[in-house]
Amino acid sequence: AMSDYVAIYTKSMRDKTVAEMRYQAALLYYNAAVTAQEDTVVIDRYRAEIHALVDITLDNVSMICYCTNKMQGL
Repeated sequence: AMSDYVAIYTKSMRDKTVAEMRYQAALLYYNAAVTAQEDTVVIDRYRAEIHALVDITLDNVSMICYCTNKMQGL
């Protein structure tokens, strides 16, 4: 039903926003760790987190587009 798409759209928008904010924070920590020449393990952990957050963002963008199309009757 339309309400299902609206609910999924709303949740996806929120999750995307959260992932984007966490991405910005992780990127800042990553850059600081690289600049400080911290241990490779620390740097790799931030890099992995960045990749995961990008994946989450892209998944939510896909869901937002899917729901938008369904709500427009396409």
